[in-house]
Amino acid sequence: MIDFKTLYAEINQELPQDADLTKHFHEVKYRVEQLTANNINTLQDWQNTFTQQADDEASRLGLLSLAKSKPYWHQITTHDDFSHDAEDFREQLALAIGRFYSDHLEIPTNHLGHWLQHLRQ
Repeated sequence: MIDFKTLYAEINQELPQDADLTKHFHEVKYRVEQLTANNINTLQDWQNTFTQQADDEASRLGLLSLAKSKPYWHQITTHDDFSHDAEDFREQLALAIGRFYSDHLEIPTNHLGHWLQHLRQ
């Protein structure tokens, strides 16, 4: 089971390690400001704001719009008794996640579906 609150805190804490984000934060901060209605000048401002508002849906959407998911995605592994490799498992998981969100897009608590709606607008 995934503890999203812990995962989001970990992602927020690791944001400064992303050289692209650090270098281009001045360009992407506007996307976060639109989602969260917060005035953010630096990456540190964002981290502090997220820490204070981690339960706020807009803050979670802002975090997901900043963070690269690939490093976290590759941390997904399988049990030893699983008959396929981890890449096959992640591929099947991605398909299942896609089906779930396409069937439940209207439910705002589904973070990914809600985030995709915001991007489309």
